[in-house]
Amino acid sequence: MGKITTLTPEELAMVAKKPSEEAIEAVEKTGDQDALEKVKQLASMAAAKDLMVRGWVTEALSMLYKKCGPDPVREVWMNCFLPMFKADPDSFWNSSFHDRVLSCINGLRFSLDASVKVVDEDDEKLYFVMTPCASGQQLMESGIYNGTCVCCDADPITGGLNHFPIYCTHNPVADLARIEACGYLQNVTEFPENVATCSCTYVIYRRKEDIPEKYYTRLGLKKPD
Repeated sequence: MGKITTLTPEELAMVAKKPSEEAIEAVEKTGDQDALEKVKQLASMAAAKDLMVRGWVTEALSMLYKKCGPDPVREVWMNCFLPMFKADPDSFWNSSFHDRVLSCINGLRFSLDASVKVVDEDDEKLYFVMTPCASGQQLMESGIYNGTCVCCDADPITGGLNHFPIYCTHNPVADLARIEACGYLQNVTEFPENVATCSCTYVIYRRKEDIPEKYYTRLGLKKPD
């Protein structure tokens, strides 16, 4: 394991906390017990609502997949992602490596109220994981795939993997949207052997040219020249 140099010790400590934990700690320092209980209650309610909404999405996508196959699922996700990436297609690769790392990490932290650990860094890239995964793993552990929700067969929307939880297809399709909008991948993802049983590993390369071909071919595409 290499030495983590891109983020400071203070930044590493910050991203290791959920945003809700940071808020609770800040209120605790005031000594206001009534405010503290309200913040804790709000964090709990937000987590429950987020899981419920992701459950609804998973049920709806499962029904669509069973009736129509993978293409409409891809279209739904693409319609979600493309406007966001097209709004400023050059911003990611025009930013410093430090800012790209923090942007990717905080995107997960604040959208999922997740804690993150940077696990390695070398001259080419940096790796991080959620601790634990607050997205697909949380859904899997809720038992939703024991009911009517599906895992998908190998396809570009699954990164070429079989038995891929349908909610997690947002990740490969987001990559497809990034390529369509920006011409290149941005951060890439290594999926565990059993997807959604633990955190994926997120990889941020210093140079877009160094992203390996395999991250394109698993989407059914060629790496840009």
